[in-house]
Order: sequence, then structure tokens, then C-alpha cells
Amino acid sequence: MRRLFFVILFVSQCFFVYSSNSKRDSLKQLINVPSDLLTYDVLYQLGEDYISDYPDSAVYYADQILKSENLFLDSLFTMKANYLKGKASYRSSDYSNSIKYIEKAISYCVKNHEKEKADCYNILGNSLIQIDNYKLSLGAYFTSLNIRNGLKDSLLISSSLNNIGNVYFQMQEYSKALDYYNQSLVLKENANNLQGIAVMRNNIGNVYHKMNDSLMALSSYLKALDIIEFESNVDWKPILLENIGQLYLDCGDINKCMVYYHRALIESERKGDKISIASVKSSLAIAHLKNEDYNASLGLFEEALTKAKEIGVARIELDCYYYMSELYEKKNNFEKSIQYFKKYDKIRERIYRENNSKEIAEIQAKFRLEKIDTENEVLKQRNTIQRLEIDKQKTRGLYFF
Repeated sequence: MRRLFFVILFVSQCFFVYSSNSKRDSLKQLINVPSDLLTYDVLYQLGEDYISDYPDSAVYYADQILKSENLFLDSLFTMKANYLKGKASYRSSDYSNSIKYIEKAISYCVKNHEKEKADCYNILGNSLIQIDNYKLSLGAYFTSLNIRNGLKDSLLISSSLNNIGNVYFQMQEYSKALDYYNQSLVLKENANNLQGIAVMRNNIGNVYHKMNDSLMALSSYLKALDIIEFESNVDWKPILLENIGQLYLDCGDINKCMVYYHRALIESERKGDKISIASVKSSLAIAHLKNEDYNASLGLFEEALTKAKEIGVARIELDCYYYMSELYEKKNNFEKSIQYFKKYDKIRERIYRENNSKEIAEIQAKFRLEKIDTENEVLKQRNTIQRLEIDKQKTRGLYFF
């Protein structure tokens, strides 16, 4: 039953955030300069600078923008402040508030805010996929992609392609997921974006893992790990380590599985990543269950379940209930086994109803999208990649000439 949750979403083009106190101090000195627009911009930059390590501080600076008496004259910074709050809420795993603030930000986007609007829809899609609302997430990502195609920014297009692939992966449409991942990988390789390449290698590894091609999956994972192994500021390193552990578990190598799971737990606790902590504990519990260490398994399941309920991640709850049912069955406690299986089945049915592929068309009304034919969309993205590659070859030719 075990379902891989560990795909990696693109929040922005940046994977590493290097901040310095001197930079922040310099920005803070500009706040008192008598210019509203400069003050708004400085507050926004401070919020962006703090968002990865101190999301609450990012919300504080966004609120300082929104408190200004003159702000009603400037829709750009009203939009940016709400975007900042939405992004900070996402970083804090507060997805309901993230959705609320991002929708408000979108309402302030005007015609010349196309890049910002695409970024808003991207974060909206990220929050929706975290609460398992795949149909609305897909709509948000396609909206973002259509805007970014118009902007012709290959890295942003690549990010959207990856995120669309993630939705199809969660919907178990693996051929479509692999198609979008490979399109994204081509653009990352063309830009020599190493961290982006590592992300795509992880996600492609997940697809091969799901398709039971263990050799291709491990090869893809290890290529990603080679890139980020000695980088300390990679937020998603626990995800990759957990995926490798999962692969070894599925191949029956419990010892190697435990090594990678414990590495993932150390990384996720060091970063304070609530989702990753819950996920890794759930995975460790499953490994102990396979090893017939029921007491250790049950304790970890209870910790993971508590954390998953706290942050509202149904996929982790689903895993916990399913395997807790199996655990009690092995202990011959059939009453509790049935009890937990019923809880699992209830959540599974809810997720299925919410994400039935026949209902995907409803996203058009929600986001006012043009009609999307997914097969034609694939061809359109391929054409986009070909155009970008042709432009790149022309540029190389001119440079050589």
C-alpha cells in the first residue's frame, strides 16, 4: 500500500538561501527613508530574506506594509504583502492561511503583474497539493504555467512543469508524471541548474520506484544525492534520504533502509520541518513493523499520527492508520485492527472523492481557466522546449561567430 509522498515542489527559483545580518541591517536602515515606495520595497525584501528561517518575521514585515495609510494607492505592494504572508504560511505548514492570503494577493494582481500572478498561482498549487486537493492544485499550476509560457522564462516554466508532474504522480498517473518531469529536467540541464537537476532526478526516481524499476530508481536517487551530499542548506535533503531508505525497504534491505531513514530524521529535525518529521517517523515505524519490532513501531506511528493531524496532512494519516491496522492484526488484536482500518478507509474514500479525475474539469470554473486538453498540453510544452533550445543554439552560434 505504501504510497510515496516525497516529491519535491518548486517554491521559487532559489534552492539555497544565504542571508547575512549585515544585509538585513543595511535594509533596516533604509526603512526610515522618507519614501513610501522605498519603504514598502525594503520591508518586502526583508520579509523575503527572513522567510526561509523565520517565517513569522516575514509575516511581521508584510503586516508593516499593510498597515500603511497610503497603501491603498498601490495595488502592487498590497498584492506583494499578501503573497509574502501566503508564502510564509506555506513555509510554516499552515496551508489554509496560505490559500487565504494567496487568493487575496491574486485579487490585487493587475495586467502588468504577470510574473507575480504566476508566482501566486504556483504557491496556491503547492498549498493545495499538501492538503490533497489535486484537482484544484492542477488548475493552479496550469494557470501559472500558461502565464510563464508567455513570459518565456525557462526556469520558471521548468518549475511549473515539475509541479504539474507532482500532481499526476500523486494521482498515480505515472506516465504523465514522467513526461512532465523529463520536460522539466531538459530545461534544468540546458540552464546547468545543478540543484534543479537534483530535484528532477529525485522526482524521476520516485516514478521508477513506483513502476518497480529499482535499478533505475536507485540510479536516479544517487545522482541527485551526489549533487547535494555536502550542501548544508538544502531544505529537501530529508526527502531524498527518505526516498532512498524507502527503496531499500521495498527491496528487503532493512539495515540500509534504517541508515537512510535515521539520516533523514536528523536532517528534518535540524531544520524543524514538521511534515518531514511526521513522514520519516511514519516510515521508520513501517520499517520496525517489517522487522517485527512492534513496540518501537507503535510508538513511532503514534508520534507520526499526532504530528500529521496537527499539520493536516492526510496522506501521512492514511499510512499510519493502514499500517497500525496491520500491526494490531499481527498482534492478534483484531478489534483494534478493524478500528484502524475503518479510519484508513474513511480517509481514503474522502481523498478519492475529492480527487476523482472526472472532476478535474471543475477547476475551470474555480480559476476561470481556458479549456485544457492534457494531451495537447504535453505537445505544447514540448514545442516550448524545442523553441527555447533553438533560441539557445542560435545564441551560441552568434557568440561563436
